[in-house]
Amino acid sequence: MAPYQYSPLLDPSADIRLLTLLPGKPDDDICLTISHEPLRRPGTEPLNQRMTLDDVRKTLPSNWDVDETLDGRYLFEQSDTTFWTHPDPDVPPSSYQLPPEVSHPGFQPQYEALSYTWGTSDDPETAFIQASDDNTSHSTLQITQNLAAALRHFRHGQEARRLWVDAVCINQNDIPERDSQVLRMADIYQLAHRVVVWLGPESGDSKLALDTLGHLGSQAVASKRSTLYSSPEANHSDWFRSRKTLPFDDRAWVAIHNLVKRSWFDRLWVIQEIHLANPTAILQCGFDTVPWMQLRVALICLSNKVQLPSRELFNRVRYQQSFARNLRPVGMPDLLLLSQINLCANPRDKIYGILGLAPKKIAARIRPQYSLPTAEVYKDAFLVIVDEMKSLTGLLSCNLAGRQTPNLPSWVPDWSVPDPPSTVNESFASGRSHPHISFRVPDVLEVAGIHVTTVREVKGPAPRTELEVLSSIRNWAPPNMTEGKYPNGESLIDAFAATVISDLLRERFPRFGPAPTAAEWKATLLAILSDDQNVNTRLLGYMTGRAFITTDTGHFGLGIECAKPGDRICAILGCKDLLILRPNNQQTYEVVGPCSIRGFCDAEAVLGPLPSPWAAVIHRPNVGGAFHFQNRETGESTHVDPRLEPLPVEWQEIRPEGKEDDVNVASRFRNKDTGEVMESDPRMLPDALRDRGIPLENFCLV
Repeated sequence: MAPYQYSPLLDPSADIRLLTLLPGKPDDDICLTISHEPLRRPGTEPLNQRMTLDDVRKTLPSNWDVDETLDGRYLFEQSDTTFWTHPDPDVPPSSYQLPPEVSHPGFQPQYEALSYTWGTSDDPETAFIQASDDNTSHSTLQITQNLAAALRHFRHGQEARRLWVDAVCINQNDIPERDSQVLRMADIYQLAHRVVVWLGPESGDSKLALDTLGHLGSQAVASKRSTLYSSPEANHSDWFRSRKTLPFDDRAWVAIHNLVKRSWFDRLWVIQEIHLANPTAILQCGFDTVPWMQLRVALICLSNKVQLPSRELFNRVRYQQSFARNLRPVGMPDLLLLSQINLCANPRDKIYGILGLAPKKIAARIRPQYSLPTAEVYKDAFLVIVDEMKSLTGLLSCNLAGRQTPNLPSWVPDWSVPDPPSTVNESFASGRSHPHISFRVPDVLEVAGIHVTTVREVKGPAPRTELEVLSSIRNWAPPNMTEGKYPNGESLIDAFAATVISDLLRERFPRFGPAPTAAEWKATLLAILSDDQNVNTRLLGYMTGRAFITTDTGHFGLGIECAKPGDRICAILGCKDLLILRPNNQQTYEVVGPCSIRGFCDAEAVLGPLPSPWAAVIHRPNVGGAFHFQNRETGESTHVDPRLEPLPVEWQEIRPEGKEDDVNVASRFRNKDTGEVMESDPRMLPDALRDRGIPLENFCLV
């Protein structure tokens, strides 16, 4: 029987292939038909007449609040009790509830999109392709064993099932077609009637895992800001709380761990596939299923727990939490970080595999070209991102020691390496400064910044096992710690305590459930230093993989392990964390990687120390939002940095409508004369900083 021959798509920018999975018994051969179909986005989006979240909030009594859930519903809350209905019965439900149609009613073609891992290409199975107009004419197509298993589990006994499957519906040997179809991925998964995830065949405990996680996910609700609430239908209204121990037995915990270790959770392409799906998406293991919405809430809930049965499970669900949370408002650097830690066969897909989630302006400027060298793909993408975002935060993904892609400049992250450098959770080392960026062919990037201090010694890095982490802390502890003073005036022990926990303290992150207070953590640190092994080490996971760095000015912090004495620690304008640069003989620098140095995380190098009693605060790490400033004596909060003078007369601050007083929302700034709008504060433009006497330098990165 002849191999299947793909016929070209008439218009690859508008057409797709769909397969029809013909009915059969479990052991029958896999039989398919393949057709060409136009897939065009509807000209108009479904009409949504419901109120905005801010408008709904204005209709609530003073002791009520409302939030938007991951699936787009509005959740009403009063005193930790939640409801799906507005407290005022005179407010019509149609004004705040989602319309009944999840997607476009009557949209054609109707199909399900499969999200799965290809698996090994060894020992492939044969699928038989039936000509659509001839039941007797067949050809063959080789498919992986994992796809064959999925199709056998999806196949109905009496009815055909229409699917989109990348390995079959894209001619993988036609590079120009693959380039064009990759651009269509967002449409394919967004317009699917349903996305079905194939986790693999059933195992001895997979049903227990799905049932347990599904039940946990039904007890809680997660907002788009990753805030957890009790579900209005919950039977266990406190399961979502970070300090609540879940009543699962050992067998259930092992089953959960086995499930989240499955390969689907490690793959890159599946991130956008599941996040572009509508809320009807399901995950299937064998013949058992669980709604994606329940599973993702369960993963967020587990990642928020102070204690889980094992460090391995904690690390795994912490990794999965970044996969499960809302990615739509996430910036491009965070998307690329998520891309980097997930796996794909082609290193170019580290860029192409997330375009469906990328900001539209960035996605429009990156065209998949699988014929280009990987280094060119990465460099071109980095320059597009920097130009569109007016930010150099992407430099924090660089790691001079961990590079595999040939001919890649040190200032371009090697996204092909699935182990990015660890960075501090939230920092604003250069404030809301505006970057100076000048690219010179072929590979020189000129940036501006401040030489803050110089590396004196590097210890570490912290290993990944709990006992070894405790040993690292004891090894890092500076002498005379209980009596000494840190260069910024605080006690040495307070500075060291905050450093080893990446400043994840309640005072800085008041809404981050696992965060201890400074006093609680100081007591824990003293117990660690006294050789006490019986301490909660959960938050020490944030220091694994980082080295302890001391500087020639007496400061210390955590940073990339390949740093060396003599490396320069710099605050680069437009980059949120500090960067380590290594000087070359030719007046150029290589980017070594990121670091955080105590006393320079809150723009002190640019603006000086915050005046007492002001402190920088952000509600929760890694979920967006802006730093604001809190007066520790009066409790007053403001989004305005107390170190800055009034805005120049030609600039005005723009606050989001309805959020004028929300300190967690960042401002934008508009030039009254030119109309220019920017995210950076005009008082922190390079020329404005020079006028303040800040010693800016230009660094030529190679």
